[in-house]
Formats: sequence, C-alpha cells, structure tokens
Amino acid sequence: MTHVQPVPYAVAWFRGVVNIRGGLFGVVDLSAFMATETGATLSAPGTTEPSVVTLNAALDVNCALQVDVLSGLRGADAFSQSHGPAEGAPAFFGNVFVDSAGEAWQEINLRILSQSPQFLSISA
Repeated sequence: MTHVQPVPYAVAWFRGVVNIRGGLFGVVDLSAFMATETGATLSAPGTTEPSVVTLNAALDVNCALQVDVLSGLRGADAFSQSHGPAEGAPAFFGNVFVDSAGEAWQEINLRILSQSPQFLSISA
C-alpha cells in the first residue's frame, strides 16, 4: 500500500490521502466505516498489509477503500443462494450471497455508498 498522509481533524475511519497514478484520493478504512454504520466489526482471515482499491471514476468521487483482504471476483455461479439485506441495514447494503461452504458475502452498492452523507462527511 502506498504511504497515506493523515489528515487532521478527520473521523477515525478516514485514514488520509494518497497519491495514486498522479491523482489525489481520500482513503477510507472500509472495515472501520462499516463498524460505525452497523455496529459490527468485520474480521479478516489473516493479518496482512491492507490494500487500497480506488472507486470507479464514473462515481465522481476521488476515493479509495482500504481493505484487509482481496478475495477476487465471484460470478453468480459461485453462490448457492441469496437474500435481501437485513431489516434496518444501511441503504448501501445490497443482497447477501451465500457460497457453497455456507459463508455469507455482503454486497455493497458503491454508488449509494459514495453518495451517502455519512460517507462524505469526514470531519470529526
């Protein structure tokens, strides 16, 4: 992960800014943000250095998500069932997909997330 420059007076889940390919991006710790929104902590299967994934430029937000683990892309055939988000879940939660091992995967609508007031408000 590229060096993140901290930003003073920002919320704890906003890690700072980083220069990626000549562009300045705000870095959001997705796990910490989800914990503030849902009260749940997300755990990663291992302790490795986090990765940064930028949002698509079409979303018109210079933002990168800090994630603990990248698990690759999955097609619809990788899941045995799906259902809607839990009642009271944040608006950016999409369907929950369950794979053949019984592990649940939460879909996140990045367009809704990137436009939500909670996500856009980084001042502490």
